[in-house]
Amino acid sequence: MFRFVRLASTQSRISFSTSVSDFERTWMTPVGTKPTNRVTRNDKDTAGKKKIAVIGAGVSGLCALKHLSQKSDKFIPTAFEKHHEVGGIWSYTDKTADEYGTQTHSGIYYNMMTNGPKQLMTIPGYPHDQSGNSYLHHPQILKYVKGFTDHFDLGQYVKLNTITKSIRPVPTDGDHVQWDVTYCNRHNVNEIDTQRFDGVIVSTGHYSKSHIPEVKGMDKFTGSVIHSRDYRRPDVYEGKRVLIIGASFSGLDIAFDLSKKAKKIYMGHRDAGLQTKIPANVAERPDVSHLLEGNRVVFKDGSEEDIDDIILCTGYSYSFPFLADDVIQLKDERITPLYKHLVHIKYNNLLFVGLARCVSYFAQSHEQARAASIILEGNVKFPSQQEMLEDADRDFEQKRKEFDMTHLHAHYMGKGDLQWRMNKDHAELCGFETVPQVVKDMLEHVQNTRTLDFGNFRKRNYFYKDPHTFEVSK
Repeated sequence: MFRFVRLASTQSRISFSTSVSDFERTWMTPVGTKPTNRVTRNDKDTAGKKKIAVIGAGVSGLCALKHLSQKSDKFIPTAFEKHHEVGGIWSYTDKTADEYGTQTHSGIYYNMMTNGPKQLMTIPGYPHDQSGNSYLHHPQILKYVKGFTDHFDLGQYVKLNTITKSIRPVPTDGDHVQWDVTYCNRHNVNEIDTQRFDGVIVSTGHYSKSHIPEVKGMDKFTGSVIHSRDYRRPDVYEGKRVLIIGASFSGLDIAFDLSKKAKKIYMGHRDAGLQTKIPANVAERPDVSHLLEGNRVVFKDGSEEDIDDIILCTGYSYSFPFLADDVIQLKDERITPLYKHLVHIKYNNLLFVGLARCVSYFAQSHEQARAASIILEGNVKFPSQQEMLEDADRDFEQKRKEFDMTHLHAHYMGKGDLQWRMNKDHAELCGFETVPQVVKDMLEHVQNTRTLDFGNFRKRNYFYKDPHTFEVSK
């Protein structure tokens, strides 16, 4: 058993102290099965209330619903979820396409375990039970998310099996706009309706559109080629030679999963080299140069290998097909015009929750949703539009220079303390406390362990002791 102690640092512009009781209630003590804080939806009492549309009912959308519904004197929220249940990507299916031939929403595979302990996959205010294993199989996370939904009675605000077709601004008095949201039933696309809202929170995540790189000769390859989004089980690769393109988390995790069945696995990637021990039948290779006709791959160092199948672990691209180009611009994975990766610069009642990549997603979704609900109340004073545009450009360029990141990483927060800077920006803008330091410290420990010991990092169990201390054991 190791003990880690670190005192929370003082914020430069705002300072909050977290009491033991507050921290325990928010991060440590399970709430039990008895529902609390339920608010019954009342569409008849609309006087002085804003109607808010939430697009998506995964973790980020449910966090938005929770914050909005807790302010029932101010908001009437409605979430539009295109699938049959809440949970977003955690709603697992063995299928890769639905009954209409549309690619399914979830890229989770059968054996997938969480890449972080449940202590970090906690929605503040609805903690996991700290006992037992810290790393969970994906059905346990879906159960947790559904428990959160039931606990706060959020299901009453969700329209399931509903596809959002378009979201259009409608000018009102002065510089203000409302939003017309047009949607249809997934099982009957001709069943179309439009509702007008006072604000919109987009919470569709960033795992809906697979990024497919161009690889010379791919059209001549005779084996199967899939994106990691469509990977489900290792059994179909038994005895085969598999090329994995990409060595980020999904690439490594799938390689370890495949190693139990595949004959040989080659990981082609552009990074300097993995720092962790990998299975004996997994081999690192440089990035792929091209494919030869038949079943042979050529790497950028000139080496060649025979392969049977390819899995593209090449990430995802942002996609907002329901927003017109005159509302947002999406170029090279940068979404503009956005302030602090959260709020539209021209339309302050259009917000994006869960947009940032490579973050402590549950905590950040909760904090961003909290900020969004405060902004939608109309009490946040923003800089001028020009100042916000300049701030967004400055943030983009500073990040690229400081961490030597490409232009494709505008909303990537996986370097240094980028995600905590973002959290601090939101907290200062809206006047609430940042994520506790001990949560940040635990994440840093998890990331280091995962990088150096990928095959064993899930054997560790974590525990919060108090607002400043956590323990980890093997």
